[in-house]
Amino acid sequence: MRSRTNSKPATGRLQDRARPRAQQLTAADSASHSGARAVVESRSGRGRARFWGSVVLCFVALLVLAVSGIRVHSAEPSHFDQANRLYEQGKYDEAASLYESMLKAGRYSGGVLFNLGNSYFKMGDLGRAIYNYRRAAALAPRDPDIQANLRFARDHVSASASVQSKIWDRAVDYFTLNELSTAAAILLWAWLLILSVALLKPEWQPSLRTYSRLAGILFIITASVLAVGAVETKEKTAIVVVKQGLVHLGPLKESQAAFNVPDGTELRIEARRDDWLQVTDRSNRSGWIDTPQVAVFP
Repeated sequence: MRSRTNSKPATGRLQDRARPRAQQLTAADSASHSGARAVVESRSGRGRARFWGSVVLCFVALLVLAVSGIRVHSAEPSHFDQANRLYEQGKYDEAASLYESMLKAGRYSGGVLFNLGNSYFKMGDLGRAIYNYRRAAALAPRDPDIQANLRFARDHVSASASVQSKIWDRAVDYFTLNELSTAAAILLWAWLLILSVALLKPEWQPSLRTYSRLAGILFIITASVLAVGAVETKEKTAIVVVKQGLVHLGPLKESQAAFNVPDGTELRIEARRDDWLQVTDRSNRSGWIDTPQVAVFP
């Protein structure tokens, strides 16, 4: 298992810069001076159009990269370090309690959730470990340590009947909704800016056409991924957090048992009635489970 003792995010530096090349033309002789000047102005106009199109797209690229590098602020070092020391001393229950208290106090971060998941895993509580790894992954979807420990915990679920996420859902989960929303907004404004420039400068339209199409296509793709991600957040999962969960045929304690699910099983939630959830497993078996047996994500 991998554990994180430093909550400071890694930082990167973007050094790639694009410089437009200026092109100049001069008249061959005084007799063709006026014609040459028209050619110069025409080409310089196209050059300016290409320049501003490049500037807009570079600006969009830089902002998207900046957004993708955003990290959640780390927790207060004193409490975080204290909990880490307890973890290193093998006092996993005390470490988990301190991590939980930090979350209740509003110190919500991927680092806290990640180490909380580690603590529960060490205590043999697979369901709560998976639950917190998934919460951490929602904040830092591209963190390799979180993904590795989540897979490791899932591999320990015996006879797992957990529902599997679709390939498209896994692709969407590579980004956070905040990242997608910001990227979509930036691309939309860039697209509108290019269209506005093209309307104000009709002579630039041929040069801006490619940039306009590119910005429009990227915006449509990003907005589509964002829409899928928003729908995905409405699809909730029930993660079993007891040693052996019992699924009933109906939403009553007296209802006949349908099947059992081990600790850490992830079930798709279909409906809710009071304190009961209608769930489905990987084999499409369906039934009702009471809420104290599960943690609901997200």
